[in-house]
Parts: sequence; structure tokens; C-alpha cells
Amino acid sequence: MKTERTGLILYVKEYKKCVLFYDEVLNLSILFQNEELTCFDFYGTYLMVEKEDRPEYLEGCLLYTSDAADDLLCVD
Repeated sequence: MKTERTGLILYVKEYKKCVLFYDEVLNLSILFQNEELTCFDFYGTYLMVEKEDRPEYLEGCLLYTSDAADDLLCVD
């Protein structure tokens, strides 16, 4: 089996803010987009940002929002 492309899927609560961050701050190119999903070119792979609003899925997840690009949170 030959893998042609790898990628990441990121489920987010703040979909529009997240898309703006990857588009305007990190300047990633958009491959395709709709109302609940945006796929970016992520340096040879893809980063798919998808709106997530299922409470059972988000339970126990870390939620961190910020309007400043300097306020990034790294979690192990």
C-alpha cells in the first residue's frame, strides 16, 4: 500500500477563530473549505480543521481561547 498524503484532523469549538488563525497568522494555504470544515496545506501534509459541537466529544477537553497569537498553549 502506498501512502500519497498524510495529515491531521483538528476538531474545534471556535471554528471561525481557528480558521482565521491558521489562515492569517500562520499564513497556511486553504486547499478547500465549507461552513464546518477547512483543509489547509500544512507543509506537504494537510491540516483539516473541523467544527465540533458534540458535548460528549468535548467533555474533558482542554478549551483555551485567545485573540493574541502570542498566547499559545502547549500541552503534553
